[in-house]
Amino acid sequence: TDYDNLQKASIDAFTDPTAPSLVPQIGGATINAGKAELAGIELEGLIELFPGASLALNYGFTDAKYTEFNLVTAGAAPSVDCSGEEIPLGDVAELSCVPYQQTPRHNYSVSARYMVPIDPRAGDLEASLTYAWYDRQYTSTNTIPSEEPGSWLDSQGLLNGSIRWGNIFGTALDLQLSGSNLMNDTYRISNSNQWTFTYQRSSIYSEPRIISLQIGFRWE
Repeated sequence: TDYDNLQKASIDAFTDPTAPSLVPQIGGATINAGKAELAGIELEGLIELFPGASLALNYGFTDAKYTEFNLVTAGAAPSVDCSGEEIPLGDVAELSCVPYQQTPRHNYSVSARYMVPIDPRAGDLEASLTYAWYDRQYTSTNTIPSEEPGSWLDSQGLLNGSIRWGNIFGTALDLQLSGSNLMNDTYRISNSNQWTFTYQRSSIYSEPRIISLQIGFRWE
């Protein structure tokens, strides 16, 4: 994928020369700031272990980078660009070294499914278990990592599973027991990325382990 005139979320500042105070008014802006290239590969495989049991494997690799990223510095304070120098307000910051946003380099998943052999008159019983892992990812849109604490989200693996009993005793009734985040891991899923503006940071954390029971009925 080759991007030109790539849109990036940024901030903009306006100073009203007629206002009593020359403090700039600051707000959000979407700016055509640069160019980027993305390349990668995805692999999928399915193994039939024995009748009724299968193993699905998925892997993805993504190499994403900015080839050009020039942004006028706006806001309340100067910013630091890829040169390591502080860029004054109103000047152009060169930011092509910023990691590409929300794009893990590696990710994979392994899923096992098993059709439990039971009396067909009792219905269908299927058990599944999935482990999915993704690499660390960068969250800030236009700040170099050294200037944005918490901008990297750590790599994470999640284990989910379910047991489904369908067509219960020949009826249109289904029952499914599901569990997400079975290892009950706690991890960050976002970062505020406001350090250069407010000198504060905050994060949202993951949901805990969740066990759910779903009952369904199919009208035919």
